[in-house]
Amino acid sequence: MKEFYESFLKEWCNINGRPMLTLYFDVLTEAHGEHEPCYVTHEYGEKFRAITSERKHFAAQQLNNSVEEAFGAQRLLRLARDAPKDTLNLPEKFLRHAEDEIRHNGVFLALYDVVFPDIPISASLKSELEEASVRANYPLPVDRDLDLNELILEVVQINIGEFRNLVQLKLAKPMIEAHCLDASSRSKASEIMDGLISDECSHVYYTGVLMERLCDQGHRDRVISLAKEATYLFDQEARQYMWPSDAPQVT
Repeated sequence: MKEFYESFLKEWCNINGRPMLTLYFDVLTEAHGEHEPCYVTHEYGEKFRAITSERKHFAAQQLNNSVEEAFGAQRLLRLARDAPKDTLNLPEKFLRHAEDEIRHNGVFLALYDVVFPDIPISASLKSELEEASVRANYPLPVDRDLDLNELILEVVQINIGEFRNLVQLKLAKPMIEAHCLDASSRSKASEIMDGLISDECSHVYYTGVLMERLCDQGHRDRVISLAKEATYLFDQEARQYMWPSDAPQVT
């Protein structure tokens, strides 16, 4: 299973001259244990392709992705503001990630225009999308201090979420290409998806490095415990979306 997880980053590491993470994938494999999350299974991929074959549904998903990127940017801007300025250079890393999310907010809207020009967006929805894009530039209004426990929690949750997103993007690329109306739009969409996948790999990588360093600082058990919890939550979220009648309710 470890080799399977490594495959998601191997090409990116080779292209960008980065060493493969060793401890991170050990942690990820241990966190998943004997019960791999559904989003890395063949069944999930088959269900994903079936659902995204429906054009209007898949189009709406791109708009939802845009809004989620805006919220992610707000979360990261808050972390960049409140993270300790230490040897891990956390504020700079979180800020760089936030800037990617702000850009992705617009990228998913551009992807929609390229792939789904035949599906108009209502005036009210356009207004909501514009509001989300504005909010993306402002950190979440969180008053509490960012202590070590919350910092570890945020790093782990971001990493597991980005890994899940990376899987989703790799599944989505051929479906995006299939929905394009002509060769020109297909070429543009493919380039956009490659950029998103590369960015997602970089986010998994830098948070994976942070998890390794936290383990080296004596927090391995905490990192693994939180990774197990985050994996479970993302797994249940994915199950509820793909198989709503079968998934247990998350409380």
